[in-house]
Amino acid sequence: MKLEISTSLLHEQLKRDKDPIGRIEAAQSLAAKAGDVKVLSQCLKKESHWGVAHRIARSLGKIGGEHARDGLLKAVNNGDAKIRRGIVHALGEFIGDEKVARALKKFAERDPSYRVEAEALSSLGRIKAKNCRPFLESFLERPSHNDIGRSAIFRALANLEEEEAWATLLQGADYGAPRSSRFSAVQGLAKLAGRFE
Repeated sequence: MKLEISTSLLHEQLKRDKDPIGRIEAAQSLAAKAGDVKVLSQCLKKESHWGVAHRIARSLGKIGGEHARDGLLKAVNNGDAKIRRGIVHALGEFIGDEKVARALKKFAERDPSYRVEAEALSSLGRIKAKNCRPFLESFLERPSHNDIGRSAIFRALANLEEEEAWATLLQGADYGAPRSSRFSAVQGLAKLAGRFE
């Protein structure tokens, strides 16, 4: 049996439910209904539980559009790195959006969390940001835990689907390259090989 819950009841559940699972379910239901972006954006800005914030951000990314994008951009400067990372990931759904590309570049350059930086680098590839390859390649030597930054760059280069990225990916997959990121470079090569054969 499927229960139909009204949008207004879902709004109240998202705003007032003390249980994080209830708020997550409300966010998912609102996304499935292409729910009210304004309410989702307001709740994202106020949400303190990172799991709930991730689901709200994912819902806004799924809904798409300028209002959803702007809601994500207004909430992205959250003090919690886990919440910022979820919002930055959701921004990766806005393909070709220059406003999003500028915000992602800002986070890739100087976020206190290397996980947020890595997510921003990866999302730049997912949105296929214009003239982004040199920007991504400039961060290849930046140190990060378990080389997640370099791995994110290789994934981003593969998602850009530019033939010029082949040499960088080949260098990252070569024997002697850092082991932690080599697999991402190999996956990127496979993706580009399928694209340009």
